[in-house]
Amino acid sequence: MRSYPDGFDVQVFSTNLLDDISKKTKDAYDRENVSSYFYKTDKFNIHGVIATKELFWPDLRVTLDDKGDYLLIHNIIKYLDISHGDSFKANDVINYLKENLNLLELIKDARVSNAPYQFIANAPKK
Repeated sequence: MRSYPDGFDVQVFSTNLLDDISKKTKDAYDRENVSSYFYKTDKFNIHGVIATKELFWPDLRVTLDDKGDYLLIHNIIKYLDISHGDSFKANDVINYLKENLNLLELIKDARVSNAPYQFIANAPKK
């Protein structure tokens, strides 16, 4: 379930579980997208954390897959390094992009691949 921007999210599982999954599937997609097997099989307890209102932007991509992504991330780091040094936070990135929506033009042609099991979470009420 996506609620954080792509690139801000994290998935946590044990290496033992990964080893077990590796023995159960040889599917290329599952091996590249290691958590896909968890979602497809419905055999695992999966818990999602919904982003706070300030961080909720599930359609935003801040991930490095192509040149446009690189240019966006380079711009973010260059700007925030000047104003925050190397201790900027996710909120700082989100606020900077909300104030500079034109920067999203850099990634308008980016390759987007949503996993078949992903869906967008409802926005938080707060």
